[in-house]
Amino acid sequence: MNLLDMAKTWAKTQEHKMIQMSGTLHYTDYHKKYDIPPHTAGIYFLFIDDKCVYIGETKVCIKARLRNHKRSIREPEWPVEKTGRVFKELGIQDEEFVVKYIHSGDLGLNSKAQITYAQDTFIMAYEPIGNFSKSGQTDERITESTSRVR
Repeated sequence: MNLLDMAKTWAKTQEHKMIQMSGTLHYTDYHKKYDIPPHTAGIYFLFIDDKCVYIGETKVCIKARLRNHKRSIREPEWPVEKTGRVFKELGIQDEEFVVKYIHSGDLGLNSKAQITYAQDTFIMAYEPIGNFSKSGQTDERITESTSRVR
């Protein structure tokens, strides 16, 4: 079994721990309340039509990360967060995202390094197009992946 197969196997065994946030995430949702508990650390996933397009992580607060992503999509040149620029290049900035997350404690993750390692493993398994810089996709693979989302 190679590393990719191991990542896919591990990710599949963790899917039952995913919690789907009620409603969707859209960059125009300025004051929308999300049902994620405050200060929830862990891994979060953005989906479009059952296709995972982005995987993120935080040791601090998933809700704060989602706020940053919304602002970045509204303001792609905002220097703090690059997802807006990436999503704009991919043509997926005006989408309703379904958000799922796994609390770091449910994965037995205690440190930032462990959470980042778990994120990288999920990225390897799901190959989300919005994480191309971390998963090593080339521009050619971005174009191919974008067509698969639609």
